[in-house]
Amino acid sequence: MPINTLRGCRSVAAAIATVLITHGTTLAQEPTKDPIPAGTQPSNADDNARDDAITLPVVHVHGTQPAPNRTVLNPTVDYLFPAADAADVLQSIPGVSLGRIGGHGGEPYIRGQSQTRINIIDDGAFIHGGCPNRMDPPTAYLSVDGIDSLIVDKGYATVTGGPGGPGGTVRATRKSPVFLGDKAYQGSVYGGLNSNAWTRSTGGDVAAGADWGYLRAEANYEYAQDYRDGANRSIRSSFSSHGGRAEVGLTPTNDDLIRLSVQTERLDDVLFAGTGMDSPLSETLVLRGSFGHDFAPGGLISRLDVSAYGGAVDHVMDNYSLRTRTGNVMKVNSESDTFGGALSLKGESHGFKFKLGTDVQVNNRDAVRFMGAREAVNNDDESRIQSYTWPDINLSQVGLYAEVDRPLAPGHNLIAGLRYDRVDFSAGKADRVAIMPAQSANTLYRNYYGVTADDRSENNVGGLLRYQVKLSDAYTLFAGLSRSVRTADATERGIAQNNATAASRWIGRPDIAPEKHHQVDIGAEASFSNWSVGGTVYYDRVNDFILRDKARGQDGILLNDDATVYRNISANLAGLEVSGRVRFMEKWSFAAQAAFTYGENEDDDRPIAQIPPLELTASLERRSEDLMVGLRMRAASRQTRADIEDGNNSGLDLEKTGGYAVFDLYSEVIAFHPVSISFGVTNLFDKVYANHLSRSNAFDPEVVQINEPGRSFFLRAHATF
Repeated sequence: MPINTLRGCRSVAAAIATVLITHGTTLAQEPTKDPIPAGTQPSNADDNARDDAITLPVVHVHGTQPAPNRTVLNPTVDYLFPAADAADVLQSIPGVSLGRIGGHGGEPYIRGQSQTRINIIDDGAFIHGGCPNRMDPPTAYLSVDGIDSLIVDKGYATVTGGPGGPGGTVRATRKSPVFLGDKAYQGSVYGGLNSNAWTRSTGGDVAAGADWGYLRAEANYEYAQDYRDGANRSIRSSFSSHGGRAEVGLTPTNDDLIRLSVQTERLDDVLFAGTGMDSPLSETLVLRGSFGHDFAPGGLISRLDVSAYGGAVDHVMDNYSLRTRTGNVMKVNSESDTFGGALSLKGESHGFKFKLGTDVQVNNRDAVRFMGAREAVNNDDESRIQSYTWPDINLSQVGLYAEVDRPLAPGHNLIAGLRYDRVDFSAGKADRVAIMPAQSANTLYRNYYGVTADDRSENNVGGLLRYQVKLSDAYTLFAGLSRSVRTADATERGIAQNNATAASRWIGRPDIAPEKHHQVDIGAEASFSNWSVGGTVYYDRVNDFILRDKARGQDGILLNDDATVYRNISANLAGLEVSGRVRFMEKWSFAAQAAFTYGENEDDDRPIAQIPPLELTASLERRSEDLMVGLRMRAASRQTRADIEDGNNSGLDLEKTGGYAVFDLYSEVIAFHPVSISFGVTNLFDKVYANHLSRSNAFDPEVVQINEPGRSFFLRAHATF
């Protein structure tokens, strides 16, 4: 089911124009003009060679001190292990965990929060997946090698990162290339192989430029078979993916940059051990446009950024095309279209650095489930519509924000921000009656909550205060207070998945209240030439936490039949993160990081489901000019706080999972620069284990959760030119 040139291309231009004219544009993002990357400037060792010096282009540097609780990764440099998508890379960061449903489309968690509690922004664009069951979270469409940097803010760090995002923000950025001397091109190619599942990956990234600007193109391909766990059991996890991106950048002056790009990613025949269906097709198409202008120094305004984007996701899942099934079958066709943009201004006045802006995000999701004979379902016979799973749900969010950074004394900085979001909700197909059974989405909403999907709106206000003290070049202390408001997503508000068996129904709540997160975090960092250490403790009091639960006649739930429903509760989230690194004996280094999260449902006096246990990572490396070798340990403690099905709980946790420790060996050959070669073995001792956040394995009665891959040898090569 191909996307028709960005479905709604008929309306993309109009939508983007409306966003730009009516609301302004650009989500907070990294500067669109970048300083020259380290290591690319010509050597100045010989002072007699000044006559041959290269004149570099004018480059505006927009640098700020790294924020506490922020991690910046260059995936192609900082992560040597196999990665199916960006979620695999994110789990290397303390406080970030991963839930598995197969070999692709893992769900990232930051401080115990996931899905729309995390803002995931791909080069300025919010792209929401097309699967109600989360086969394709936004990170599933992020090819690791097409990303220049992954910027991860844990917790609510800024009001400029879009609406909501109490758990954190992930931004994938792509830089504008800088060309040196007479070399008007640059690029890279890569290839990799992973023995477990025989995963093959390849791709490339090339750019060429002139005085007027540049052209950049990237392409990627990956194929994997089913992997095997540590007991040599096959896990349904195979997939194929390919995609690419083309971008043109125009520089009419040294102070202006215009970027236009088109991006596509496609997933074929993706198998999932943790769901009742597989996905024969998922694809996305994204258009972006941005304009950045640097004003002359000394004025009130230093920079203007304007951007707009439009993205369309098509997703198909069924229970018959990729698995054996007789009798009646099911298929879901779903679409998720997102349009948006932003406008931001940066400046300085009387010692205040400030950011002012507005951003817009409009997401429409529509999903239809068919059930019946294979031929009728395969042909999308409307007489076989069993549920309007997402009944044309439209969520529009328009935000205004202001953030200031004020030095109070040498080494003392206060950051304050305020944000307002207007949210509008509608469900255009809520009254459409599905054939089997003859019920509409509104019928289900009335039966379970006594409400219908009328048009609704919200006015949400949040903000933050952060204080940072640099005691010396080595020591930093910081603390923050914040309030953030997250509106319910399309699934929480309006999923209407019907079934003759009540326990298999899944019903959203149109009148669900937005979550109000009130967070405090305190931390410290120390950094010296040979060692560094840092840590953060945090607490999050959540009013109206949106809980996915079972219908058991609770307050506000009209039925007691075990259907999946949503309700508001009071909740607490708390935790700590610690990390450190030390270098010794010139070539050796040791690093370790640990993270712990605690979640409590205050209304029902039970744990919040899907909270990771204490997790620990440690690595020992030896690095010379030509070679790096390392040993890594990944470990987790037993999770005894679980919301297990026992007659009153949600059952979203399958069991109290056991602890584990897994070891990896890895190496990188640096001697052949500009070619780097990495290789190693993961799960060295072929241990059988599963992450607490992973789904149940629907294909093996002896395996409760989806086990992680067993021993695997990997090889990867990356070359730049």
